Amino acid sequence: MFTVLIVRERGGFWASWPSRTLSFAVVLDMVAVGLLVTIGIPGVTPIRLTSLAVLLVYLASCSMLLNDQVKRALMRRFGLAT
Repeated sequence: MFTVLIVRERGGFWASWPSRTLSFAVVLDMVAVGLLVTIGIPGVTPIRLTSLAVLLVYLASCSMLLNDQVKRALMRRFGLAT
């Protein structure tokens, strides 16, 4: 879901807010996945809520910051940056 937020903007992902629909979809997806991994499903061991929070912070920082920098570098390299 973080990738969707990154690729929707040619500049930095922070340059504009996503639409309400996209924001709702991202939040709904994160809540659904959060419930599945903390409650667990048959055959899958649930994880603690604190582990989920740490994982989300790590994934958000890696995806949003690192991937955004790579995207922006590639956009500049191929002359697509705004």
